[in-house]
Amino acid sequence: MVSGDILSEKRLLTVDEVARFLRVAPNTVYRWCRDGKLTGIKIGKEWRIAQADLDHFLTARTGTTTLSSLESLLHRRLTPPEHILLMSNNPDEIYGLQAEFLQIGLKFGYPLFVGCWWQRSSHVRSKFSELGLPVAELEASGKLTIGDLSAAYIANGPQGPIDVWRQQALAGPGETIWGTGSHRLADWDGRYEDLIFFESELHRAFHRLPVIALCPCLLDPVEQPAFESLLTLAAHHSGALFISNGEPVLMKTAN
Repeated sequence: MVSGDILSEKRLLTVDEVARFLRVAPNTVYRWCRDGKLTGIKIGKEWRIAQADLDHFLTARTGTTTLSSLESLLHRRLTPPEHILLMSNNPDEIYGLQAEFLQIGLKFGYPLFVGCWWQRSSHVRSKFSELGLPVAELEASGKLTIGDLSAAYIANGPQGPIDVWRQQALAGPGETIWGTGSHRLADWDGRYEDLIFFESELHRAFHRLPVIALCPCLLDPVEQPAFESLLTLAAHHSGALFISNGEPVLMKTAN
């Protein structure tokens, strides 16, 4: 017979349990397991992590804290104003990184804002809730606002979304807002100059606002004109975030 103490030591945690404990997105835990950074056991299509392996992972990475790699990076490198570009061709990866970004902002005590372009607000609420963010509770308490930037752009051009960001940033005097809004490059097909102009105006506005913003761009198959536009986009952000070998890398621009 196996004693209760031994069973406790060998307890297997789900990815969702580990993600909730570390306050990161489940996709981050999956990535650590796939890359071998966090020892896990694959049971069918699901991962399980032993408590002892999780303890070893935390000790090896942080010593005495439970900061994720992205949290450590952002906490160390970002001060407002920031306008960080992220590019991915995977919608789920974008949702996961946005959710993790918001969880970090929540942990730091910032008011949160999500601006919707290609994402529907109802889908954002559903996906972020699945990823461990208490959306309903945060909205009810005024700690999270979800706005429709696409509708604001249609109604008032580039100034519309900029006014939404400004309103959110100035809602709490002296407070830094932690926000994210994602474009889908295909929505700007043939109008890449409009996207670049908008991002340049938004970037200029952010210079006068207490904002830390993550700006993911969802890529479809990229043709040459779009690729050249992507390179230009980087000039209208304060940095670019990449995932390399499962780890976040932040490259800051000179502007």
